[in-house]
Amino acid sequence: MLFYKIVGQNIRKYRQLRGYSLQDIAEEIGVIAKTVQRYEMGEIRMDVPRLGDIAKSLGVKTSDLVAGT
Repeated sequence: MLFYKIVGQNIRKYRQLRGYSLQDIAEEIGVIAKTVQRYEMGEIRMDVPRLGDIAKSLGVKTSDLVAGT
C-alpha cells in the first residue's frame, strides 16, 4: 500500500500546484470527488489506465505520479 500512498501524495501535490479541486479532476476522469480523495489518501488502488487518465488531467507524465515509489 505504500506505493499507492506515495502516488496519492503526488496526485495531491500536482492538483494543488495547478489549483484544481477534487471535483475538477473527478469530472475530467469520470468519477466522483470522493474517489479522487481516496486515491490521494492511498485508500484505494487504481489501474494503469486510470493513473494515465489522472496524469493527463493534471498535465503531467505518469512517471511524475509514481516518482518516489
